[in-house]
Amino acid sequence: MKQMNTKARFLIAGIIALSLSGMMLFAGSAGAEEAGNDACLICHGNEAKARKKMVYVNAAVLAGSMHAVLKCVDCHTDAKGEPIADKEPPHPEAMKRVNCTGCHHKGNSEGAPDFTPMQEYQTSVHGKASLDKGDQDVATCSDCHGKHNIRRTADPESTTHRANIPRTCAACHDNMQMVLKHNIHAEQPYREYEQSVHGKALFRDGLATIAAVCTDCHGVHDIQPNGAVDLKPHQPATCGKCHLQEYLAYSRSIHGNAFKMGITDSPVCADCHGEHKIEAPWEPESRVSLFNVTETCAGCHDDVAKMSKYNILTNKVSTFTKSDHGMGKDIGIVSVATCVSCHGYHDILPSDDPESSIYRANLKKTCGTQNCHPNPTGEILQSKIHVDKMNRDIGSLRRIRTVALWSVGALLGLGLVTGALAYAGVFKQDSSRVSTP
Repeated sequence: MKQMNTKARFLIAGIIALSLSGMMLFAGSAGAEEAGNDACLICHGNEAKARKKMVYVNAAVLAGSMHAVLKCVDCHTDAKGEPIADKEPPHPEAMKRVNCTGCHHKGNSEGAPDFTPMQEYQTSVHGKASLDKGDQDVATCSDCHGKHNIRRTADPESTTHRANIPRTCAACHDNMQMVLKHNIHAEQPYREYEQSVHGKALFRDGLATIAAVCTDCHGVHDIQPNGAVDLKPHQPATCGKCHLQEYLAYSRSIHGNAFKMGITDSPVCADCHGEHKIEAPWEPESRVSLFNVTETCAGCHDDVAKMSKYNILTNKVSTFTKSDHGMGKDIGIVSVATCVSCHGYHDILPSDDPESSIYRANLKKTCGTQNCHPNPTGEILQSKIHVDKMNRDIGSLRRIRTVALWSVGALLGLGLVTGALAYAGVFKQDSSRVSTP
């Protein structure tokens, strides 16, 4: 009986051993797909080990992401079927880029959203560079949305949350090596954006829900290259999403009507206000401030090649500078009238339009509401605004102002030099009086 028991024990032990071997073999052949994320985190979750030769994955960050319910091999499909033992790493060393279209595609019925933006990405400047040209530098899904830390856009921790979008885009677009290598249009858009009225509203005032960010102007997945026919930042309607009243006024203006007719030379919002460094009109450095707007308008109206196509004279800015208004601006009169004071801002209309601010019947109102000429006389209303000859009195004031400025500068310089020499002499005298012990 004892002998039978001994044989039985050996038989049972053999069966158990074979079973364990079979389970280990099954686990090895099934690979990471069956083992789950724990098998991957043995290596990738070990920070000390991972950072030396592989991608480190913070298990806590992964658990807080939108993809926490997925297995590693759901995204890293080329790790499927590889043995999890007797090999390090237990998957191909050169892993392929994750292909998000496996889940995120149009018509997917497995719980993922109907991700039509994937189709938009394919036609974008990023998508064409990545898919058609094989550019490894270009932004793909993970560069914007993250890798193991993907969160919903509404989550303040998400890289695609409105408050974080500018920094996410800046990772590439403020990298000068990337800008020069790929001949990107704007060199440091993030730094310019920080100083803009939009950037200040976002970063200084925390107005993330209303402050314009990169995606509001350029688009999200369908971003087009600079020079594209329907480039969103050059579409007045893009700015009109936030600035509706200004957009409606522009749409009725001579510029807006020309744009709607397909005249690409017609100025749009970005031509006057700038692109990334848009400043409030009352800021001295703004392109549309009272003292800078003349030069901004001159960008088109002094361009002979552009204006000749539309039979528009190019002497308007030069004749303004010779007028009383222009010379008043030149000598520093802050309240002097400039282009926008007479012609308007967004609602500029031709002089023969009854709705125009410079239509003959409207001049009294226009000149009288600028705090310049209360109850303007007929002489003022009939005088020529753009003149070819300089007013002698204003010309004399301009020369006096120039001489005065140079004189003040010279006196300040002389004072600084004299003060420096006097200080040096006193210091030398004091040093000579000190006796050596």
